[in-house]
Amino acid sequence: MNRILRGAVVFAASALFVGCNTEPEAIEGGVPDHIIANPSTVIVENGDSTEVLVRLVDQQGTSLPNSITFSGIGAGISLGIDSLFRPVFAPDGSLTANPNATELRVYVKGTGLAATSFTITAADKTLEVPVTVLPTVLEGATFSNTTPATDEVVVLTAPAGFSFNETSTVTFAIGQPGQIVDVADDGSTISFIPKPKAEGAITVTDITPGYAPTLRIPLTLSSEITVSEDSPYSSDAPGTAPTIAAPALGETINMTLIQIAPDQFTNITIPEAGTTLDITLNWVGGADVDFFFCNADLTGCASAPLGGNQARTGAHPEHMEVSFAAAGTYVFVSQLYSGAADYYDLSIRRIAPPAP
Repeated sequence: MNRILRGAVVFAASALFVGCNTEPEAIEGGVPDHIIANPSTVIVENGDSTEVLVRLVDQQGTSLPNSITFSGIGAGISLGIDSLFRPVFAPDGSLTANPNATELRVYVKGTGLAATSFTITAADKTLEVPVTVLPTVLEGATFSNTTPATDEVVVLTAPAGFSFNETSTVTFAIGQPGQIVDVADDGSTISFIPKPKAEGAITVTDITPGYAPTLRIPLTLSSEITVSEDSPYSSDAPGTAPTIAAPALGETINMTLIQIAPDQFTNITIPEAGTTLDITLNWVGGADVDFFFCNADLTGCASAPLGGNQARTGAHPEHMEVSFAAAGTYVFVSQLYSGAADYYDLSIRRIAPPAP
């Protein structure tokens, strides 16, 4: 009896003969009907291996002893036998092949990106096993800017042979997912806004390899970006608060306020009396954040803010509509009441006055 060698024997890409010498044990008298490969379709990462169990069975599914050959081993893969799969002991105590076994374990290794296959033959039966070899990382993707400013839209371009989908997401090892802005019709680009404090490895979901168009897979990019932690839309002191203009009627402006102090200030210019703004402040986590408006000189701000205390309720997110009796500059105050938050998402929509 021949001893089994430890480790898998790697096959060449031509037809090769393999004796089927593993369990389960054979039952005499069956007529070969078909070959079973489990799994019947193989997906493996490039450089990695995965196992496939092969059996020849009769109509009742009973495993039969036979010889197995592998042929048509396509580009991008190699095959190898697990020579210690269910062996038996020889009289001298060594491990050797089980002459009554009828199941073979073969390893499929990815050696290059491909949609390929190999063919199994036993008795007069054949079975083609499809194999898809996937990348472990997405090489060659490029960013429009690797050091984006706060709220800057970053355009990620897929490398040749890969595409994004409408359901694709962009996540970071640390921090919150990017805000998806657009995906090109042909899937060549995805545009997103990275959130403050986001860093580390970037993973994009639902990527389609051109050689496997039915798949949607997550892949980690081989490159990273550095997200700005500047706060261009707010300050920790009224005297240094930046100024933004209220949006035009019916329009919305969205911005990120990076949390740098419990009280943060932003000046907003109101163009005419009767202007009404619909405002929402949102954040990630369990913090309690409020907001309110003050006159430019901050008089009476804490006790009688403009618009009242509509957005000082403990709700998440906070929301209010506020009308301004006169044109001018007003102070928007975001206030961290309890807990912690890295940043706030501020949305301002102008809903009045109506156009004349």
